[in-house]
Amino acid sequence: MNITLKINSANGTIETVKINTVGTDAVRVQAHSNVNYELVNDLTQVAPENIMVARSGNDLHIAFESSEISQPDLIIEDYYNEAGDNLLIGLHENGNYYAYVPESGQQLDAVVKLADQVSAGQVLGTQEFITSPVWAFNPGWLIGLLAVAGIAAAAGGSGGGDNNKPASPPPPRRRITALINPTLAPMPTTM
Repeated sequence: MNITLKINSANGTIETVKINTVGTDAVRVQAHSNVNYELVNDLTQVAPENIMVARSGNDLHIAFESSEISQPDLIIEDYYNEAGDNLLIGLHENGNYYAYVPESGQQLDAVVKLADQVSAGQVLGTQEFITSPVWAFNPGWLIGLLAVAGIAAAAGGSGGGDNNKPASPPPPRRRITALINPTLAPMPTTM
């Protein structure tokens, strides 16, 4: 099987690496900041459905179908030295991009959360990630952009001096009285 790794930043694909899973030596690439790692099966032009990942120190090892994680096909060196939001993503047959998620459904098995010397199976997720792999690399950027837009809007409205409207009162503080997901640890109910 031949796989292409596309390293995508907000400005586009910054690096493309070809991986032949029949070879005996793993392909090694250096991790980058603020990117997503897109996996493409060269035969189908969509992402592999299943992969196996393992953390070894700060490196991420990836084995594709028909390979063993003990002899990975790809090693992203210093992956765990980055901010922890660089995702493995792929294009599904339906044309949408998805992040890889743990087969187990356990948060600690997520690629970015793996403990050293732990391996976990990953599947292409089912929740649409975004329509373009370029802007998908850092979901926090969307929140940051919304915050900047809100600050700019607030600052833009405060410079006129002719606005005689009274300030709105702050919203009431709310107390958490129940958890929606009972499997989570209880949260304190006082503020």
